[in-house]
Amino acid sequence: MNLTERNTTIRLEILFASLIVIAAIPISIGILPFYPSAVEHTNIRPEGLFQIIAAHIFQSSVYMPYISIIFSIVYACIGLLCIYQYFEKTHSLEIFFFSFFLISFSFEILRIVPVLMLQFELEASILAFSFRILLFARYFGLFSLFIASVYASGWDSSRQNPPIFIIVVAVLILVLYVPVDGMTWNKSLNAINGLKSVFSVVENGCILITVSSFLIASYIRRERSFIQIGIGSLLLLWGRDIILNADTVIGPLVGSSTLIIGSWFFCTKLHKIYLWL
Repeated sequence: MNLTERNTTIRLEILFASLIVIAAIPISIGILPFYPSAVEHTNIRPEGLFQIIAAHIFQSSVYMPYISIIFSIVYACIGLLCIYQYFEKTHSLEIFFFSFFLISFSFEILRIVPVLMLQFELEASILAFSFRILLFARYFGLFSLFIASVYASGWDSSRQNPPIFIIVVAVLILVLYVPVDGMTWNKSLNAINGLKSVFSVVENGCILITVSSFLIASYIRRERSFIQIGIGSLLLLWGRDIILNADTVIGPLVGSSTLIIGSWFFCTKLHKIYLWL
């Protein structure tokens, strides 16, 4: 893939992310009267280390999941605009796969489906289907960041299509066979799915390998900036987990701050490395 093709892909991602942000305005106006009842419909709290700790200190807040959804789609749009602006003329495979990580946040708009179910009395199969799409986007983004780290550590940069195909197939297999309860969701408006231990192993394994690969890249390529990029990727993945499961006042605050700081580390240090290449 040459620079023109990469930039065209990112422009299409920007267009998609922008349309999601624009569509969120009328959708929000329509669902807000029904939104509190969707959150109060369940007593299930989100999982995750930060969420467990936060739940012992803070009460669940009705509008925090909505705030995290809005932040996610705006973050995706602004993030893509920024990397296009600063990397338009810079050859960096890592930033190409990072764009997939960013666009995955646009799909968080699908978390409003439980509200639509109550508002329009939709079938449970719609929630199950929409959550499978959301799971696909989340894990496609996660695996894309993982592939970015592998390229940084020295993988053959002349082959980009096979990794994308492998990611798509792997994630499809993962999400198509996972059981999803179309009638139940938690307070962060995430549907309840099975095989949680499998997803946990996959996610934690990807995080470990991603951060390790960037650290290995700093040794192989004699570039200390990759250590900071590795730290940035860890912040990105931690912030992602928090923002996707936030249901307390502190959740969106910590999650958004961590994502922004992680993005800054990742992009500025990567730009420094490739600026003169």
